[in-house]
Amino acid sequence: MVFNMNYIWYSNSTSVTGKQLAELLGIRGGTKRPPKFTEKCIVWGARLKQANNRLLRINRIIEQGNMLNNIYAVERTADKLNAMFLFKQLNIPPFTTKENVIRDLIDGHIKLPLVARGREHYGGKGFRLLRNYDDIVESDADIYTQFIDSISEYRIHIFRGEVIRISKKVPICEYSDAYCRSHANGWRFAHKHYREVYEPMIQTVKDAINLAGLDFGAGDVLKTEDGHYLLEINTGVGLADSTLERYVGKIEEWLNV
Repeated sequence: MVFNMNYIWYSNSTSVTGKQLAELLGIRGGTKRPPKFTEKCIVWGARLKQANNRLLRINRIIEQGNMLNNIYAVERTADKLNAMFLFKQLNIPPFTTKENVIRDLIDGHIKLPLVARGREHYGGKGFRLLRNYDDIVESDADIYTQFIDSISEYRIHIFRGEVIRISKKVPICEYSDAYCRSHANGWRFAHKHYREVYEPMIQTVKDAINLAGLDFGAGDVLKTEDGHYLLEINTGVGLADSTLERYVGKIEEWLNV
């Protein structure tokens, strides 16, 4: 029997929240490409390789305007090196690649210390602080970003041009690593009304989401003494409590149009 259905498409690394969203929205979900007869599809950090090169159904959903977060746009931002080049016109930290890191250091285009990472990662895994040339020689990372001495770090959630949540990274304990603010290094997000997040920071995240062609995303932004820097745009972040509820509400609005 032919019937209409909605589907949330997530990856293995984004499946915890993806499954929660599917349950709360009352729709199907999974890591495989949208099933036959899918009417509307939400992409929650899925990757194009999960489609196994079978794209006709996916392209049909996109052409009908029924895919929230175009899978091709998500792919552009999931490749963090590609995203850095895409966002180069915005306020992002100086960066380079493994092929050019030594030359760019010598030429002064970038300065130590550097934060090294792979072009694909999730949850802050695989980050390493490089303090000297010996560290660089031992590194096989894809991206080398200049470490920015910041006051604080925020995650700004944008859904179809609207701010739906601003979170601040706070240390869990006195041993939290100040150089890499990840959960594994002793940091978590706190949800309050942060008056210190000013409009240019929000606009940078909106600009990045628009450049990537996304409908929604969560931008990680550093605030410094003299400005701000965009670190990345996330398309399948872990959600809980009221932030999860806000996404559910916004997605439901889109599904019911």
